[in-house]
Amino acid sequence: MKAKLDTCKLELKKVDYRSIVPKFWLNIFMRLVFVLVMTYEFDDDEAEKLWIFGNQIMIVSAALFIIGVFGIVTNILAMVRGVATVETTFRLIEFAIVLGISILLFRPSDNFKRISTSEGRDIDELMIGIKEFNLAFMLISSGILIIALITSLLILRGG
Repeated sequence: MKAKLDTCKLELKKVDYRSIVPKFWLNIFMRLVFVLVMTYEFDDDEAEKLWIFGNQIMIVSAALFIIGVFGIVTNILAMVRGVATVETTFRLIEFAIVLGISILLFRPSDNFKRISTSEGRDIDELMIGIKEFNLAFMLISSGILIIALITSLLILRGG
């Protein structure tokens, strides 16, 4: 009996599921899986935490917006009064970067807040919010690097 089992080999063929399942049913199955996975709804506690997180981002964004606008207006007024120096130009660039950062942070805050009010789009809104938040932080780190370079140039210049 043992010899018979050794000589008997089971061959497993690689089966292409597309040849067995009609394309129509495969598409329906894939859409159903997609809908089931992508329609996750956060419960009330999770949605509230994301709402608070969105509000905190919006507060930081609003504060940076006010600082950026105030700095830009102050430096433009200084230039109009005839005090246009290299330092005021650099400061104008710095405040423009701060203003840009505030705008970049406002967009993901809206997505995080929309999670608590939307139905059926929680995962979509979360992924969009994370993507925009990641983009904002990449640009923020670039802006901070530019501000640091400008500040170091001002220090080396003696101003």
